[in-house]
Amino acid sequence: RDLIMRLPKLRGYRNKPLRRAEQIVKIGALNAFTGIVTPEILFKSGLIRNPKALVKIIGGGVLKSKVIIQNITLSAGAKKEIDAVGGKVI
Repeated sequence: RDLIMRLPKLRGYRNKPLRRAEQIVKIGALNAFTGIVTPEILFKSGLIRNPKALVKIIGGGVLKSKVIIQNITLSAGAKKEIDAVGGKVI
C-alpha cells in the first residue's frame, strides 16, 4: 500500500504519435553520391539509422553532383537545387 501511495497518478488520455519521425539529411551530404540515391544507400553510408523510416532531404550546403532521388521526400529548396544541377526526383 505504501508503494502504491508514493507512485504518481497518471491522469488523462495518452495518445501515441500517429506519424513516425523523419530522418533529416542535408543536401550537401549527397555530394558523395552519383546515380540513384535511396534510403538503403543512405543507410549503408551511415547518414541515416533506419532504412525503413521516413527520410527527408533539406537544403543545407551546395549540391555539385547529379543525382536521382528515389523514395525520399524533399523540401522545396532541396528540390530546386536538385533540378538546377540536372538531377531527377522519382
